[in-house]
Amino acid sequence: MPANFLQIYRLLRGLLWTCLLYLHVGVASASFYQAETMAAYCSEYIKYLNLENTVNQLEAGLCSGYIASTIEMMVLSERLCKRDQLNLDNVVKQFMQEVESNEIARKHSATYVIVDILQKNYGCE
Repeated sequence: MPANFLQIYRLLRGLLWTCLLYLHVGVASASFYQAETMAAYCSEYIKYLNLENTVNQLEAGLCSGYIASTIEMMVLSERLCKRDQLNLDNVVKQFMQEVESNEIARKHSATYVIVDILQKNYGCE
């Protein structure tokens, strides 16, 4: 299959699962998440990475799916040139570090903070 088709397929699959998840948890729209709220979900993903016993898998999945979908949208829009250096776990950690260290970032939307991190670290120069 052509690479473009696979990218589009992955994006649509991610969006479908994200939509189904939002319907399940009753969230109106992912774009309304504040970075601080998403950081709480991502703390569960960090627990998952650290193989801790008590992990809220729904919240961990929400974090990873949200960030993965943002990455795919930016890849498809050709705004990320260092795709080979990209690692979801690292982006989640960078997001957590940004939210924990920057009070202004906590009040922004999660999408804004993630896009900013991706552009700074993996964007085209």
